[in-house]
Amino acid sequence: MKNKRARWVLIILSLLLVVSMLLPYLAYAAEDEGPQLSSDAAYLYNTGTGEELYGKNEDKQFAIHNLSMLMTTYILIKDIESGKVSVKDKAKISEKSWRAPEPRMFLEVGRKVPVQKLLEGLTIAAGNDAAITTAEYLNGSTEKFVKRMNKEAKNLGMKNTEFHTPNGSNQDMSSAKDLFILAKALTDKYPQYQKYFTESKMKYDTRPGKTVILKNQNNFIYDNPHSTGLKSGWGNHQYHLVASVNKNGMKFIAVTLNASTPSKRSTDIYNLLIYGYNQYQVINIARAGEKYTDFSVYKSTTPGPSTVAYKDNVSVVTRVGVPEEELELDYEGHSYILGGTKAGDNLGTVNIYHDGRLLTKAPVVATESFERVKGFHAALDSIALVFRQIFDFVSNAHH
Repeated sequence: MKNKRARWVLIILSLLLVVSMLLPYLAYAAEDEGPQLSSDAAYLYNTGTGEELYGKNEDKQFAIHNLSMLMTTYILIKDIESGKVSVKDKAKISEKSWRAPEPRMFLEVGRKVPVQKLLEGLTIAAGNDAAITTAEYLNGSTEKFVKRMNKEAKNLGMKNTEFHTPNGSNQDMSSAKDLFILAKALTDKYPQYQKYFTESKMKYDTRPGKTVILKNQNNFIYDNPHSTGLKSGWGNHQYHLVASVNKNGMKFIAVTLNASTPSKRSTDIYNLLIYGYNQYQVINIARAGEKYTDFSVYKSTTPGPSTVAYKDNVSVVTRVGVPEEELELDYEGHSYILGGTKAGDNLGTVNIYHDGRLLTKAPVVATESFERVKGFHAALDSIALVFRQIFDFVSNAHH
């Protein structure tokens, strides 16, 4: 009996040992399948490294409702940047715009609204009236503007998108991946406008003496401290989100479509982002002002060598598990300092690579100022500098 019991104990212990050895692989396999989401479609992309990380029905068409305003915003910014319109221009408000359903900017028919406020109305207030007024101002009618929206979508490579309105409806269709393409184009081409998407509120004078304060309709920017935008959507009891984040240099765009409640939409987007965060690490290379190396000094009354330092905090994002020792640092620029250089002047750049891929460029700067010397000493330094440049050329040629 004792031998039989001992044998069963040994078998159980062996099984436990095998399971414990397999747990890391089972966890990895589960993670590799991606997060469990209730939304009908989703897409996750690391914009910092250019990697597609996750997709669920990412090419399937769904009604996107007011997410159509992202394309309206894209076109408005494009026209502003090209000089076709100015933020100081004023657009006349039509009755069609005035009758738009909520959410609205409360534009009043017959008055004029600055383009700047239309931009804020699209990105912050998600105003249906702002979208309609933008369409009518830029192309004369919503019908003509919708044609332009579909043309822009085709040019961007959005293969599963059909716009029918500038502000969104049940007929406006797109996919999670197509909305990512639009979001990436918007943030890549016009990064200076991304700040509008994270503003918590805007003010607008609907008429003299009557100012309204409009809150940002995208709750994601309040709930996530790393949010950089972009837009939430809803309609027919379906909830969507196009989110962009930057967490310590880890940059993602995540899209979820057709969650059944706002809370499920929030849960899905967080699970999606955590899945992304868990695959990457941030390696801190140097702090701003930290020494990079020493440079020789020529044609100056101040003798060398002199310390040169990193201009900014330097960090890179890699896949989890990459050791810092595998990073390659390659310097390009001057390897010496000349008289007349001032503290803070850029001298060159440290390029940081992993597996041949450039991760970041880190400028280095002078840490002190150098007065220019003239006459005989300058002539001697000129000769020395010629030999130094020849040496650097030969060294770089063999590098």
